[in-house]
Amino acid sequence: MRKIIIQNEHYYHIYNRGVDKRKILMDDNDYARFIKSMRILNNNVIHRQRIYMKNLSDQELSSEASELSSNFDKLVDIICYSLIINHYHLIIKQSVKGGIAKFMQKINLSYTNYFNMKY
Repeated sequence: MRKIIIQNEHYYHIYNRGVDKRKILMDDNDYARFIKSMRILNNNVIHRQRIYMKNLSDQELSSEASELSSNFDKLVDIICYSLIINHYHLIIKQSVKGGIAKFMQKINLSYTNYFNMKY
């Protein structure tokens, strides 16, 4: 593993793929869930059990997103993203120290739990 010092206000290409190149986005709802999660989890709230562990409805996700986006600073600026059936790419810029690591941990944990509960 490379040890890169991630700096604020720099751009980074981040990507991740499913185990054994398996599909991680099975239907339109999975794509929508991943995109909403990027918005909802892009903050300094460390622990949101409801988002991480539960399969929330779209309405519940929207409610969480509006609450969180108005109260907390963003970890990263999402410049662009590409979601492909078995992997994803993000171009992001870190806003706070450690922001990319926190953001990626939250996104991956949240989506993995959602996916495992659903499938």
